[in-house]
Amino acid sequence: MLSKLKNEGCETPTQAKQQGLILAVLFICSGLFLFGCDKTCECNYTPTEPTNEAVIEVTSPDSTVVAWLGHPLRFAWTSENVLGSVKIYYSRNDGDTWPFTITENAYNEGEYFWTVDAPLTRSGRIRVQSAGEPPAVGESPSSFVIQTYVWAPEVPSRDFTVNVLASNGVDLFAVGSGGTINQRSSQTGEWVIQNCATTRPLNDIHFADSLVGWVCGGSGVLRRTVDGGQTWLTTSSQISFEIRAIHCYDSLTAIAAVAGLRRTSDAGESWDQVVEFVGETINRLYFYDSMHAFAVGEDGLIAKSVDGGLTWEIKTSPFEAATYKDIHSPDGLTYYAVASEGQIAKSDDGGETWHPLNLLHAPVLSSIRSMAPLEILVTTADSRLLHSVDGGDTWVYYSVDEGHYFNTLLMETDGSGWFAGTGNAVFHLDIEDSE
Repeated sequence: MLSKLKNEGCETPTQAKQQGLILAVLFICSGLFLFGCDKTCECNYTPTEPTNEAVIEVTSPDSTVVAWLGHPLRFAWTSENVLGSVKIYYSRNDGDTWPFTITENAYNEGEYFWTVDAPLTRSGRIRVQSAGEPPAVGESPSSFVIQTYVWAPEVPSRDFTVNVLASNGVDLFAVGSGGTINQRSSQTGEWVIQNCATTRPLNDIHFADSLVGWVCGGSGVLRRTVDGGQTWLTTSSQISFEIRAIHCYDSLTAIAAVAGLRRTSDAGESWDQVVEFVGETINRLYFYDSMHAFAVGEDGLIAKSVDGGLTWEIKTSPFEAATYKDIHSPDGLTYYAVASEGQIAKSDDGGETWHPLNLLHAPVLSSIRSMAPLEILVTTADSRLLHSVDGGDTWVYYSVDEGHYFNTLLMETDGSGWFAGTGNAVFHLDIEDSE
């Protein structure tokens, strides 16, 4: 009986001793866990202290941003543990001083739009600061530029209406009423009248290179130069209609807008009909490169060529009755076309499809240039320039002078340019970024 009970649950002295040792070991280990390690322990656990530090980090604008006077500029920042609103300041000396207060009560939403009205600078920065406690300050990570357009009048050699400006890569040419060709020397800045043996108004001029150029005008006037505009040769063309636009490939080959589009390969001796747009007059030819070209004109005409002007396809215009006067692209993908009715059409797919821009109460528009996909500059019939840096969502109007109908706009690769129109008006356009 005793043997049976012992086997079913009674402890022997040896078993009790073993269990005591086990309990002692467990007690020691639990003590180490509860009360910490001595010098010989290697613990990897480090407790994290809670923090309530307020932090603001400005992410934009920085050195990648160019801000324009009068245009909206976006500020962006992130924050932690910032209570209430924030204050925003502006510095024009890399943050050495902060004399300009933009706002003292902006919602801490991480974004703020400012219509730029501060002094011009190449060293602009912003500071976002908490309005209350706990304090926090963040500044632009690098400096940005604030700039604007400025212009100055030029005085050509003859009082006339400038219809088109063009460059041969060396000198500037202004052509227009009375058969006038005015050439401005890039070396001296002087204007010289070049004789082209006509008094008919000249509508367009284009250069294939620094030496070869063509000019066209009323009653079929065609002239070409092979010496950089010093002399102009008369063609024996039989065209008697007004030629509104021209594009030349070389001294022998050109395409002209007359009763549709016609092409010559023998310096204008003969012309072949390329395409006839029935009832639609072409006002401007534009070649983005040697293959991609556009023709725009009356009754909403937008036509595209992808083979250098040999064949053309009409695209659907968002303004069916528009009189398109000009078209331009900065990259071959984004295109803008302006109409005299105060309308602008835009394409984001290389001119395949077009949609209207929202431009309320716009004046007569005449010429357009796009320096970047989102930046647009337009001339008007009421002595103004229209400027957008957000793809046409917002606009700034520059009042240039009084009494001029600006017909033409030409931009250089360095951001400067020229615009001109009636009343012998030729203006040089430049960018200013410091006062």
